[in-house]
Amino acid sequence: MDPLNSNQPLDRLAYELSKLPGIGIKASKRLAIFLASHKQHADYLTKALIDAKEKICECKNCFQLTTDPLCSICRSAKRQNSMICVVEKPSDVNYIEEGGVFRGHYHILGAIISPLDGIRAEDCRIQELITRTKKDTVFEIIFALNPSIESATTINLISSLLPGIKCTQLASGLAAGGMIEFTDTRTIYHAFQNRTEIRQ
Repeated sequence: MDPLNSNQPLDRLAYELSKLPGIGIKASKRLAIFLASHKQHADYLTKALIDAKEKICECKNCFQLTTDPLCSICRSAKRQNSMICVVEKPSDVNYIEEGGVFRGHYHILGAIISPLDGIRAEDCRIQELITRTKKDTVFEIIFALNPSIESATTINLISSLLPGIKCTQLASGLAAGGMIEFTDTRTIYHAFQNRTEIRQ
């Protein structure tokens, strides 16, 4: 039965839950049954989802998820304006922050260049990054992208567009395919400390 055409709310709920990262078909069905059986939890979840949809937005500076025009990192006077760490998605910032090694600012690309997936340079927030380097005194761009051919292409393009700015990338030894979220804080710490410069 196609969940989209089903009149059964449980089927549709399970189908929508299965779209979440890390949630398979069996897990989505278990969650759907749990929520249908526990109305109060379903109410809490519904309210949390509505609040998230209505109140969470993107930081105007780095594009991190926040409830204010600027995220807490961009507002902090304790952060170093001279360094920007470039990541692909908002969750990468959270994992790096847990390591406590980086005290600069972030820039979230939102995507990396991938011709096979139809993602062009224009689809990434590259121009926004270049604008930030012109507005602020930035001495170093640190790339913290998952190791892949697509990431290498993205890094090479961006570094070529930033002459005069030191560009580095995290040291090797990080988990392939999910660099940040599947890497312990100690490894992240050493990856930052031993980052390598990109030859422009």
